[in-house]
Amino acid sequence: MSGGAALWRELLGEATERLAAAGVESADVEARRIVVAAAGCDDSAWHSELDRPATRRGVAAFDRMLGRRAAGEPLQYVVGSWGFRTLDLFVDPRVLIPRPETEIVAGCALDELQRRADALQSTGRGGPGGGGAEPLCSSTQAKVVAARPPAPDASSGAGGGSGVPLCSSTRGEESSRPGPPPPPPRVSAPGEMLLAADLGCGSGAIGLSLAAERVDVEVFCTDVSADALAVASANLAGLGRPARRVRLAEGSWFEALPVEARGRLDVIVSNPPYIAEGGSLPAEITDHEPPVALYSGETGLEATSTILAGAPEWLAPGGAVVLELADGTAGRVRELAGTAGLADVAVHPDLNGVDRVLVARRPT
Repeated sequence: MSGGAALWRELLGEATERLAAAGVESADVEARRIVVAAAGCDDSAWHSELDRPATRRGVAAFDRMLGRRAAGEPLQYVVGSWGFRTLDLFVDPRVLIPRPETEIVAGCALDELQRRADALQSTGRGGPGGGGAEPLCSSTQAKVVAARPPAPDASSGAGGGSGVPLCSSTRGEESSRPGPPPPPPRVSAPGEMLLAADLGCGSGAIGLSLAAERVDVEVFCTDVSADALAVASANLAGLGRPARRVRLAEGSWFEALPVEARGRLDVIVSNPPYIAEGGSLPAEITDHEPPVALYSGETGLEATSTILAGAPEWLAPGGAVVLELADGTAGRVRELAGTAGLADVAVHPDLNGVDRVLVARRPT
């Protein structure tokens, strides 16, 4: 147990050695994250803390977090927050850990929203979602889950980052690293609101990013897990003004959406569970992340099939469905999209060149 008079620099060295002995890759980087979280300082100011004595409270938090990480618990859960695009998200074992691959999914969804905004600006919205309709997010009575406070150790997180041109701007390095400020939110034609749904939202990473990065989109974030929605609600509470355009709803996939949204959604986006039952995953994932967000039937495609089959009914003409894919499933998912009657099917790679994101559209 560390002494109360220790300097943060000494604790940093202790953490690095202990994590390296536990077999943690990038032990120095993870030790820094633990020190930053325990000290309660900003990521950009941690160097100035190193030669200051740690408080008793800080040492206690440091010891707890270091012990958890050395025992194999994921760093993101240990520090209680993680960076995702422009957001700093509260995360705990009730939700999947936000990953760089999913930032690309959000980027593709943003690109599709921009495409829809451009189309509406030139032609106007037709069909059941015509201009002048009451905003769905303000009119629906979707079930909203009360926020729960972050865990006691969740004292520090991460900021935004710089870009790699895969779909919309995403970070190519560790998600928690600070970077330049994000671009201003994008907007479509005056008075024209776009509608999006993040199905199986978990922490809210994708859906809240859409709302934060566009001022002209209303977002439904749905999940079958009340626990996951509690985490999303905590993140929504910290979103600021964009939170007014987000609604959380509990239910399985499309069942959670209000009937008024049928045929009106510009984008449906999801990072669904896509691991086959019995599939092999690292122990750090299987021992800590929620199984309901990982596994999806014997082939791993049960949730993906459900979303693709329902997408044409819920999308507006020309609207798009954007899905994260498991390794090696792009061909099969392309077939499922075609069978569902979707068009313009495309697959985008992740930062490692692996087919990771499917985009398909409802024909106009």
